Amino acid sequence: MSETKVCSKCGAEKPVDAYYRQRGNKDGRRGACKACQRVYDKARRARLAKPKPPPPPAGMKVCSKCKDTKSLDSFYRDRSSKVGRGSACRTCHRHADKARWARRAKPKPLPLPPGMKVCSKCRALKPLDSFHRARRRDAEGRCACCKACQRAYTQSTKQVRAKRHRTHYEANKEAILRQGRVYREANRDKIAQRNRGHYEANKEAILRRNRAYSEANKDAIAQYHRAYNEANKDAKAQQQRDWVHANPDKVRANDHRRRARVQNAEGNHTAADIRKQYKAQHGRCYYKGAHVKLGDAYHIDHVIPLSRGGSNGPENLVLTCPHCNMAKGAKLPHEWPEGGRLL
Repeated sequence: MSETKVCSKCGAEKPVDAYYRQRGNKDGRRGACKACQRVYDKARRARLAKPKPPPPPAGMKVCSKCKDTKSLDSFYRDRSSKVGRGSACRTCHRHADKARWARRAKPKPLPLPPGMKVCSKCRALKPLDSFHRARRRDAEGRCACCKACQRAYTQSTKQVRAKRHRTHYEANKEAILRQGRVYREANRDKIAQRNRGHYEANKEAILRRNRAYSEANKDAIAQYHRAYNEANKDAKAQQQRDWVHANPDKVRANDHRRRARVQNAEGNHTAADIRKQYKAQHGRCYYKGAHVKLGDAYHIDHVIPLSRGGSNGPENLVLTCPHCNMAKGAKLPHEWPEGGRLL
């Protein structure tokens, strides 16, 4: 192959490297040299170039669609443009959007039978009872996917979600705990009311579940309580003392229940029964009457002692001062005339 070539424009013989490459020719080069080709291309561009339109007046812009000159307010804002406005006017822009929406619009589905819904996952037509309730999802108040698809998704992503939750909790543990404490303090009554409502609505199921768990984990629960009591012995003792000091009526009722069980006595009473009896006696000793005010230092006396077959119910209880209760002991009222009560 020759290393020179004659230019078809200027007729000069030049090296092959002075010609642009072109695969269609036999020698793989163009007919005109690079200099002549550049002159030809420049003249061709000048010949084919369209005359530039005159610039629009200040505050005006030419629409790229309808070619009309309009004020800048007729164009939507566009930060990427030099003048801060879009290329098409608002009217043309709306027409283009409307045409695009019409092209992309999906055909409207046929109306569904009443009480039916199409699952967004399996696309099956199912009754509304096959979907979980969700007030904010759609007009029917149901989730988009059916219960079966929701269960399948939950099972397939269970480990992934658990790992993600653990990672998030470990990274934000202090903030999460602090947020929980603040919420509980601000909504204590609301939480208690919600828990009571849930317990009342599911009482049997909760008790059944708790009994089953206690039976299945009896040894573990006992071991946990032993370890906890051993580790918090002083705190438990102080807590017990505080409770006894704050609930004297309940302490007395518990003591009498224990005595009644030992004596195999019938009947039972509560702290509320004691308070009711205290109010009925106007805070006075049953035997000494108006002469002695009971205050907080009073005893609960069984009119018919438990050892003599008396009941532990509220109908057999009276409140006395410590002296009268200790003096009466296990006597019947007519056996202790100092009390002034023969019945």
